[in-house]
Amino acid sequence: MSHNMTPLELQQRRESETARLKAEDEAHRAKLMKDRARAAFLSNPGATEDEFEAAYPSLRSAMFRTETIKVLSDDDAATVGDKIENPDGTSGVRW
Repeated sequence: MSHNMTPLELQQRRESETARLKAEDEAHRAKLMKDRARAAFLSNPGATEDEFEAAYPSLRSAMFRTETIKVLSDDDAATVGDKIENPDGTSGVRW
């Protein structure tokens, strides 16, 4: 089937597949994060699933803040203005 596709169509197909896989990966990681938070929240005998669902948006924000602070503090040798390499292979400057 792909032998009838133009180079542009092949590129578009690859880009579409890459985007689909990225979205699936992000959804999977979001689910794992929520499942982990749910398990911790519901470990309290008085907690309910409804309470967790109501609290989750705030918990999610707190989890992101905590992870950001951890990453920044783990790299205490780096200073503002240092060149950094991002996980996606791009580079930038530490702020």
